[in-house]
Amino acid sequence: SKKVSSELKEEIANLAVCLSWYLSNMKYYRPYLLTKLIAVLNDVVPQLQKDLNKLGITSFSDFLSKTARLLKENDIIAEQLRSGIDLLLVDEFQDTSIDQCDIIEILGLQPNRSYPKLFIVGDPKQSIYGWLNADISSYFAFAQKVENFVGPQNMKGHAWKLRSNFRSLPTILQAVENTFSGYMNNVEGLQADFS
Repeated sequence: SKKVSSELKEEIANLAVCLSWYLSNMKYYRPYLLTKLIAVLNDVVPQLQKDLNKLGITSFSDFLSKTARLLKENDIIAEQLRSGIDLLLVDEFQDTSIDQCDIIEILGLQPNRSYPKLFIVGDPKQSIYGWLNADISSYFAFAQKVENFVGPQNMKGHAWKLRSNFRSLPTILQAVENTFSGYMNNVEGLQADFS
């Protein structure tokens, strides 16, 4: 593998420090200045991405987007992967990104194809990985796709809401509900309702 030069490492570190400062102080800027920052980032990020690609450096989000693109563009590879999976279990689904949803859909939710059975577990109230591109609106959109799914032999998708909690005492659950139910209100695409 290629080694990253110390100059490039230093340049990336300096850009990250600068970007971090801007992002942490963003609330103080006027919208006009934010549009200028976005314009600068739109110029810098693609070049940085090209430089990292030349060095063979790939981020986690790059792996996901490249995998999603590969599966979308190459049905033979997607079918090979599907044929090797009997049951696809996705836990903590509330923390999936759009690319992850695409990968799951390609592998486990394709009508008229041989595919694995799909089992998804998630609680939209626990979505906490927005900084890793987790997208709660993707959760709701995918749940709707599952509920509307009709596969071979009239196989249908179902969604169940589990309302029983066996890990906490009822008094603790009631205290949590009393504390947070007034704060966690449904905001379309951003926040799930507490119920």
